[in-house]
Amino acid sequence: MSGMIENMALKLAIKIKNLEPNQTASVEVMKFSIEALLNNLITLVLVLVLAICTDSVFLALMGLIAFSVLRFFSGGYHFKNSITCSIVSTIIIFVSTQIELSHNYFVLLSVISLIIVLIYAPANIANHARIDSKYFPLLKIVATIIVLSSVIIVSSTVTLAVFFQSLTLLIPNKEVGI
Repeated sequence: MSGMIENMALKLAIKIKNLEPNQTASVEVMKFSIEALLNNLITLVLVLVLAICTDSVFLALMGLIAFSVLRFFSGGYHFKNSITCSIVSTIIIFVSTQIELSHNYFVLLSVISLIIVLIYAPANIANHARIDSKYFPLLKIVATIIVLSSVIIVSSTVTLAVFFQSLTLLIPNKEVGI
């Protein structure tokens, strides 16, 4: 399926380039952006379908936002295959909506998330984003604020989404065949 998304992204990028050859980025840059957009769309659709089936749309959207925003600022592990990323992200968000944490676990996971983000964020950003390393301390500060904000929200879904995302900071970004 990943090859299908790559092909679709390439065809769209070529069509866009042909429409406005002088006003657009290179085909390769557009292909990369379109692939990212399609993969995010796949994740969103999968999450929403599962959420509708389990009557947890609001929780799923909260979890998806918490996970995605923290990931944007903290970085994290990248799968070699973007479809694997979409599936794993969907599972993380879905699981986050299905577990109700006790107060003790809520506090424990929040503290663990905060420690991980303080030590490891941003992680694996250098080869996956065009952000100058001079901004990395700012990314760490924003990621820390996001984790602290999740404590204020007092939501098991948000806490779990933040926790799972923080765990992705612990995995070195070697190209793994999955």
